[in-house]
Amino acid sequence: MLTGTQIILVPTKQTVQYVEQSVNNVIILKTYVSAIKGIYQALGAADSDLLITIREVFIPHKVGALQGLIDLGVLPRWTSGGGATH
Repeated sequence: MLTGTQIILVPTKQTVQYVEQSVNNVIILKTYVSAIKGIYQALGAADSDLLITIREVFIPHKVGALQGLIDLGVLPRWTSGGGATH
């Protein structure tokens, strides 16, 4: 399993575009993970077998470890203060 720092570590000889894409990937992941609880709650009253199956995929505790890594600061150096630290 990846640790929080492995998600954003970038080798020193990568291009700026590579680094930007890596940061964007983490931001997309953060957005997805933070939406899971809302999706799960929105599907709470689902009556359809398909929607119930989809809801089971979005059980918040299934991504709890990843959310914890994000909350512990996987992203602050990129998102606080308006940019990446140098």
